Parts: sequence; C-alpha cells; structure tokens
Amino acid sequence: MQQYSFLNDYVPQMKPSSSFIITNNLVNNVFARPSNVLNAFTVPNNVSFGDLITPINDIIYSKINPGQYKSIDLVIYDQDFRELKIMDSTMLLTLSIRNN
Repeated sequence: MQQYSFLNDYVPQMKPSSSFIITNNLVNNVFARPSNVLNAFTVPNNVSFGDLITPINDIIYSKINPGQYKSIDLVIYDQDFRELKIMDSTMLLTLSIRNN
C-alpha cells in the first residue's frame, strides 16, 4: 500500500492587491478610462497584512458631472478592476470638493 500526502498546489497570497483604484459616481475624469476614476495608487512594498495603507498623493480635483445628487458613491477596486470588500469599520477617506 502506497501512501502520500498532498495539501495543495496553491500558495495563498497575503497581499494580492498591488494597487487600488477608487471610483466615484460624481467624477468626470477625462484623463482616465473609465471616466469615473477618482484616484489610483500603488501599495508600498513595506505594507503587510493588516497594516495601515497611506497613499502619498497630492490633492487631485476632477470635474463633477452636472446635476443634483442624493449620494456620493465610492467603490474601491484592485488592479484588475475586481471590486474589493472592505472589512475595516475604522477606514477613513477624505474628500475635498470645491467650486471653480
């Protein structure tokens, strides 16, 4: 009788997302495809599972589509445009809106 053990040939990735893409229902970004991309940033190499991710970006203002809105919808995707399920109840995003 031959016996052998096999666990798995799949190696789990603890950090599968190398970048994040944030979209917004108000934005009309002529420099992005799709045009509702508010911002995109890469994850620093020294960030590990459960660490604080703080992108180093300047403030970016994009045009807002004309109209009246009842809500501001933000969606965060990974680098392959897979929607991420955020499980952090203490997440903080800062939005700045100005009139021109």
